[in-house]
Amino acid sequence: MSKEALLIVYSGRSAELEVTVRTPERVMHAVIYDKLAGKTYFIALDGCFIETQEFTETPAEGER
Repeated sequence: MSKEALLIVYSGRSAELEVTVRTPERVMHAVIYDKLAGKTYFIALDGCFIETQEFTETPAEGER
């Protein structure tokens, strides 16, 4: 059975960059990977989407 893709898009255009970066990290640790595979994309200041990570299982403790 193939897994559905969960895409998490985040940006650094916020004055609260720390929160902006930590939120996708917390989501990736909370996903149930039996049915989902996760990918994160960062939106750069020039508007480009940059794939930052891909997970098919729960990241290791402390992994960012």
